[in-house]
Amino acid sequence: MLQQALLHAQILASADFSSADAASLRADLITSFQKDPAKEVKEYDALAKFQRSSVLYSTMRYKYWAALAQNPQLLPGFENSEVGRMVLKYNPILVNSDGMIITKRDVDWQFEADTFVAGIAGVAPPTQADKERFVQSLPARFASMPAAERENLRRSQSRLGSVHLSIDGTIKTKAAVESYIRTNVHSSEDVFRVAREVENDSLYGAKYDVAGKAEKISAIRHAQQVNRQIIGMGNAVRNTLRHSQLPQYKYPGGPPDPNY
Repeated sequence: MLQQALLHAQILASADFSSADAASLRADLITSFQKDPAKEVKEYDALAKFQRSSVLYSTMRYKYWAALAQNPQLLPGFENSEVGRMVLKYNPILVNSDGMIITKRDVDWQFEADTFVAGIAGVAPPTQADKERFVQSLPARFASMPAAERENLRRSQSRLGSVHLSIDGTIKTKAAVESYIRTNVHSSEDVFRVAREVENDSLYGAKYDVAGKAEKISAIRHAQQVNRQIIGMGNAVRNTLRHSQLPQYKYPGGPPDPNY
């Protein structure tokens, strides 16, 4: 149960806790459990059910923050809990508005995607100062941002993950993505727009997702075919040797070697 709670906290924080912080949270959870075991058991059972509802950590994280944003009465309890305090130490909430919560890690992932695109295009990547200015201005301008832009930011982890899932382990799909980026990014001003376009085209069912999956399936089938050919060649070689009319070797003054 403690490991379950620690894992949940680190998923929400999107960070590995230091040894000291993990030990501190563990001790706080034990103390809380000793105060009201029945209540804590119910909460751990609910947590286990929630964790089973999501295969991917990014999905689990998104669903949990969305639930807190859409049920404001739950947020104070989370913020004052042992897990909540530790999560917010690593991943503070930057915006809580219009039923949406944006955390520091959401911004980090979007800037990571921008840096990825800038690197391929060969233009200057966003700086730490750029990120700090973005974070400082975000609360004031969040409500006026287009709905799609706000949602892209909230889903930045899974969107970046989709890009890597589409191109990792591929040749043609990766080349297509890189070609698109180089063709459309002419300066640092183009990076944000093109990064979001590449993310959109990498989402489930979009062109890079479909192309990447098809390429990987083709590579697997080719590998299986090569493997069957190798096995067939091995069998043919063994059969040739078994049925060949090679002269039997005879030990000087002894019988033929049956294993030759």
